[in-house]
Amino acid sequence: MATDVVLEPAERAIERVRATYYISRMLAQSGLLHLTSLRLMFVPTGTIDRVVGAERVSLAIDEIQRLSCEGLATKKLTVRSAIKTYRFVGRNFENLERELRALVSRSSQSEISHREEVLAEARVNLFVSRLLTQSGLLHVTNRRVSFTPIGVLDRAMGARDLQLPVEAIEGIETSGSLDRRTRIRARNAQLLILGELPEAFVATLRRALAAKGLLLSVTEAPRSGHGSHPLAHCTSCTRPIDPAVGFCPHCGTPLPA
Repeated sequence: MATDVVLEPAERAIERVRATYYISRMLAQSGLLHLTSLRLMFVPTGTIDRVVGAERVSLAIDEIQRLSCEGLATKKLTVRSAIKTYRFVGRNFENLERELRALVSRSSQSEISHREEVLAEARVNLFVSRLLTQSGLLHVTNRRVSFTPIGVLDRAMGARDLQLPVEAIEGIETSGSLDRRTRIRARNAQLLILGELPEAFVATLRRALAAKGLLLSVTEAPRSGHGSHPLAHCTSCTRPIDPAVGFCPHCGTPLPA
């Protein structure tokens, strides 16, 4: 993982300082904090962090809604977006803070009508592989649907924030009998969630798309006993399962083909 950043054609580098990014109270990563004319970015440089796949932070200037900087020799820079709070600690933050405040001020004045706001939130378990889920928060804003892992162990192992632009979302599909799953489908990506999304969350997402002149396709397969796959029992733990899933969600045993 390189410590430099690739700039967009109209982007210019402004400041770069060493910093520690506090993912949580107990978990931190060392790296470089970059400020450009368009973004605030954190690039991990710690060997262990890079081995486990630590995620870069990239926050557009127009996503920043509040910032504060405290301390004397050692500074704590707190940056808040509509969805998340980022905390960085380090020295020599003075120039970066001054330039960042100027950029945020100009952005706020020109983009006030397009400010990002959270419309709905739900706590979910997201599938990151066939058997593995991560707990986190799912948000709908007027710009995107985003998933933020909240488990400390998941974060330590390099769990990443995921997001789908509202304009790219095409539909929501719910399936399964005993263990329901919800798939948020976009043009080139998807989020697969264990369980069903609250009706209010889906309705809010539908309105967010409608505000941009788009329609949200919502399909829901019936549960067992209403035309879906009949329930079976796991050969290992004997608990009832949906054979359409392909494995037992209770003990992880694969189902025979």
